[in-house]
Amino acid sequence: MVYQLIKRDPAWMYLPYLILLSAVAGFFLAASPGHVALVGGYVGFGGVFLCRPHQRATRFQAALPVAGRQLFLARVSLMMAMLWLPAIACGAAVLISGGFANSALAPVEMAIVSTLAVLAMQSVRVRELNGPKWLLYVLFLFPWMGIQLVVYPHAAIPVLMVCAPLSMALFLWTWRAI
Repeated sequence: MVYQLIKRDPAWMYLPYLILLSAVAGFFLAASPGHVALVGGYVGFGGVFLCRPHQRATRFQAALPVAGRQLFLARVSLMMAMLWLPAIACGAAVLISGGFANSALAPVEMAIVSTLAVLAMQSVRVRELNGPKWLLYVLFLFPWMGIQLVVYPHAAIPVLMVCAPLSMALFLWTWRAI
């Protein structure tokens, strides 16, 4: 049922184009980690905004005889696919084209910071159809924070060590609250 809910979302049809765009950008920008992070991270982050991250479910989906956890899992799975698949494609393209490993990690750093932001947005007002719209404006700050982390050469491990457990904790907390 989760896969059918994902396929019904209009943002699903843009995923192959986002993956292709970030892979092409990774080939051409392999020498500069800042530019790779900018393009690879923002392509995935733009894909998340196509999914309407403040929305838990549409009225149609809420009226379906589907458990709330399945709706949540479908929404989060689609947003993570829109965020992580372009980042992985961009990083792989950088490695294939002979770029440096820190350039390949730059979109992954952006994706992990954006994952924390998206899960934080999904964990506010869990029992309503939509979260607060003002939180969308706060969500725009997270990619800038991710770009600032890419500037520092050894920031990938601390970012991963902080953002990954926080993301998992937010997911589990929201899953339990539904």
